[in-house]
Order: sequence, then structure tokens, then C-alpha cells
Amino acid sequence: MIKSIVETFKTQARQHKTIKAFMYGRNYEKGSGKDRHPLFWLEDPMLGRNQDNTFTNTINFSILFAPGKGDEIGHLQNLAFSIGLN
Repeated sequence: MIKSIVETFKTQARQHKTIKAFMYGRNYEKGSGKDRHPLFWLEDPMLGRNQDNTFTNTINFSILFAPGKGDEIGHLQNLAFSIGLN
């Protein structure tokens, strides 16, 4: 099940016109500087629970930019938020 969730997010990231890379891993590995940006980072672990015959998942992800000279941080934050909503 986890593999299919990761593949679903990976497919969505590949199809997005702004995202350049996809990673799945632990939160402490984020931001190594070796990845292409904008980066879709799917955080491990994913949490799931079964309550009253309903299975729910909690999934966290980040959209990461590497700001360059002249980039406004606020603009990149707004863009990352918009991508996350998409």
C-alpha cells in the first residue's frame, strides 16, 4: 500500500509543470543541496490507522525551492503553497 501511495505522488510530481524532482525519505535528509529544485519531498514515515472500519492516512510533503540572487522569498513561498494545493 505504501508503494502505491508513493507512486501516486511521484506521478503527480512528474506531471506538474513546475516540479523538477521527486524524493521520498526521512525529514532529516531534506535539503542536502544535491537535488534539482523545485523539489517535491514526500516525507517518511506515512502514518495510518483504522478506526471504526475507516482506514485513514496522514501524509506530509514539502515543496522546496533553492532561492537564487534576486528571488523574493515571499514569492517562492506563495508559489510552493500554490503547488501544494494543486
